[in-house]
Amino acid sequence: MRRKLEEVESGISRCMSQQIKLQQERGILEKERLQILRGIRFSCPRCGKRSTLSRWVFIKTSYFVPPHGCTGGDYWMQRSPSECGIKCPRCKNHFYIPSFPQQEKFLNILEKVGPMQVALLFKCVEETEEEYLRTLCK
Repeated sequence: MRRKLEEVESGISRCMSQQIKLQQERGILEKERLQILRGIRFSCPRCGKRSTLSRWVFIKTSYFVPPHGCTGGDYWMQRSPSECGIKCPRCKNHFYIPSFPQQEKFLNILEKVGPMQVALLFKCVEETEEEYLRTLCK
């Protein structure tokens, strides 16, 4: 019985070390995938210059929800990445993603990384309120 228990413990130990190794390999592949996506080029509709995604600035947009009813307080919500904006690294013009000419290509990239890793694709992330972004994008 003791020998059987040692075999089981040994098997569990081997499985755990393999799992750790696979998690490390997955992390390396994820970093490589992000580097590839960051290297995809986009053209600015205003200045016409092409730049890699890693040079663009992501503009994270929040909007205000006013109080409602007897117990509903006011609060701020963040838009999904597909509803936010970007800024050209060359001419510094802002673009609202839903009206960006290369929107489909852009949204495919955002979909591949998910909302939690969007910031890793860009040079930096700027936060703004919705009304300000609309003013910049007109």
